[in-house]
Amino acid sequence: MKHLISCVLFLFSFSVWAQNYAIDSLSGGEYRIESIAALDSIISSSVMATCSRPQSNINSETNSDIDICARTPKVLGYKIQILYTKDRGVAERTLANFSRSYPNLMGEMQYSRPDYRVLIGDFFTKQSAAADLSRVKKAYPGAMLVQWRVFCRRAK
Repeated sequence: MKHLISCVLFLFSFSVWAQNYAIDSLSGGEYRIESIAALDSIISSSVMATCSRPQSNINSETNSDIDICARTPKVLGYKIQILYTKDRGVAERTLANFSRSYPNLMGEMQYSRPDYRVLIGDFFTKQSAAADLSRVKKAYPGAMLVQWRVFCRRAK
């Protein structure tokens, strides 16, 4: 009798657990989430009660244009190029020196065979880059603006 009850409870436990399969959006791999159906319904009803969106008077077409950075993380803008060379060591040293001198400006090294570029900042327009360009030109006289794809959220 004990074995019969144990078997029934064991089989019942499989019907209580739900397995949801999902696909990872970055790697494309599949993963499994195991949960209790009753618990899922309680959580989802609680979330719907507390996190429901308030009604908005903004037109949906207008609302989609409010945050352009959400749709396109990189946009065409400008960066300040302080060095263009074929020597990787020189580019790395220049970037390290720049980062110590100007900690508030983000620098990066770009490689396009066979050349290296040291690029600084993310700017939407030439006017927004003008102040930083004039400041950087004091230490790097060859600095110039180049049109580049910039991160929308970091751009000035």
